Amino acid sequence: MSVRITAKRAKKSPIYKSIIEMAIKIGQRKKLFSKKEVLKAAKLDVLDPETLSWNIIRQIIEEDPRMIPEEGDLPSTQLIPIVEIYTKQTIPYKGDDDTEEHDVNPRVLALKIPRKFIATGGGKTTAGYALITESTSPLFIAYLDIKKAKADGTMKAHDKTLKIGQLAHCH
Repeated sequence: MSVRITAKRAKKSPIYKSIIEMAIKIGQRKKLFSKKEVLKAAKLDVLDPETLSWNIIRQIIEEDPRMIPEEGDLPSTQLIPIVEIYTKQTIPYKGDDDTEEHDVNPRVLALKIPRKFIATGGGKTTAGYALITESTSPLFIAYLDIKKAKADGTMKAHDKTLKIGQLAHCH
C-alpha cells in the first residue's frame, strides 16, 4: 500500500526536510541538481529516488523564499525536469555538420536543442532539475511549449469526448 505524502507532511518530515535543504544548496551552487546527488549529499542514498514524491519536493523548493531569484525576470526560480545526461560534465555528440563525435557540455548543447534534455514524454525519466530564472532560457521556453502542447491535446480529447457524448444523447 502506497501512501501519498502532502506538502504539509513533507515539510515536517526530517527526511524530506533534509532532501529539500540539500537540493536547494546544490541547486543554488550549480543551477541544477540530480536526485541521486541530493540523496548522496544528504546521506540518504540508501533510498531509491523513485520512492520519494519529487513533485512535492519540487513544489516546496519552488515556493521557498530563498528561491526568489536575485537576477532574472521570473518571480521565482522554476525547476525544469531534466534527463540524466544534462547533469554530466560532458557528453559525446555528433552534430549535423560534424564528421566525428566529440565531447560537449550538455548545458551548452541544450541552448540549441533543449527538448533533448527535458524529461517529459517519450519515456524520459526525470534524473534531476535545472534551476531557471530567465523567461528567455531555451529550456524554459521549450518546457512551456511542451506543457502547452499537452494542454492542447487534453482539450482536443475533452472536446471529442463531449461531442461523442452529445451525439449519443441525441439519438
